Amino acid sequence: MKLGRWFLMGTVLTLATPLFAQSPPSAAEIEAERAALFAQADADGNGALSLSEFKTFESLMRDKMTEHHFNHLDTNGDGAVSLDELQADHPGPGFGHPPF
Repeated sequence: MKLGRWFLMGTVLTLATPLFAQSPPSAAEIEAERAALFAQADADGNGALSLSEFKTFESLMRDKMTEHHFNHLDTNGDGAVSLDELQADHPGPGFGHPPF
């Protein structure tokens, strides 16, 4: 049952991916990406993820979300995120923290 909850959390994280992309992927693209990451993590090819394989799947999901977020922030497409680009995306103190 715990594995089901973790898989659901991974699914929710995948659905959040469009928030980080410059041009949001379609539902079909999200499903295809999730399936590809699942297959990559399923080392023994049995169609299910062991705990170890699920850890790999979660890591792959985080990496993909980070990549999408980076691409969203890199507004000039130079392959680097400047402080100006970062601050333009989150003006002010950001993330609900008071200024220091």
